[in-house]
Amino acid sequence: MDDDLSQNTNWGNRQQTINMCGYVSNNFMLYGRKCFNRLAFYCTNRDTIQFHNKSVNWDTALKLCQNNGSILPTITESNKQNFSFVGWIGLSRENGKNWTWIGNSTSNYTNWAPQQFLPIDCAAFRTNQNKWFSDRCSNRLRFVSMHFYK
Repeated sequence: MDDDLSQNTNWGNRQQTINMCGYVSNNFMLYGRKCFNRLAFYCTNRDTIQFHNKSVNWDTALKLCQNNGSILPTITESNKQNFSFVGWIGLSRENGKNWTWIGNSTSNYTNWAPQQFLPIDCAAFRTNQNKWFSDRCSNRLRFVSMHFYK
């Protein structure tokens, strides 16, 4: 499967704008939202995924994860069950380019909400629909982190 998520047409309604960040919903679908919006977020260390019930924008979520030795997560078939709340994930789109995972990690898993095919820069997970959404990276969401242990 092509890792270019910008070509996926399974997006939520009215999501055809630019500069978004991805988030995931409780229905495991992806959504996009402007990155300055505030959401909770996820961080991961590859071994564990943590949900942070603090609403921040995507860039702040990334920094908070990095400050704790983790990153915003890449969602895969094997870890998707760990995402049960709305929050920022490690998926973003800059200046209308292709969607990419943090660190250029790869995943063949795609679960964009209907009509969420947007040129917005960040992605998040929405738990009420278990889908991903694109969103403004500046929106404040909760987040999840991945920690890396050596």
